[in-house]
Amino acid sequence: MGKRVIEIKAKNGTVYLYEDESYWDREKGYSTHKRTCIGKKGADGEAIYNTY
Repeated sequence: MGKRVIEIKAKNGTVYLYEDESYWDREKGYSTHKRTCIGKKGADGEAIYNTY
């Protein structure tokens, strides 16, 4: 399974960028996702990445 970048729009109008990684959970017996916020989109539509 792989990683991909997804966009989620919050109620306040900000669009956040997440790295979504799907993986197989052996204990639970099904696939699941792990999402990490990597930044947001600016007013001009350009990505602003987190600095940490």
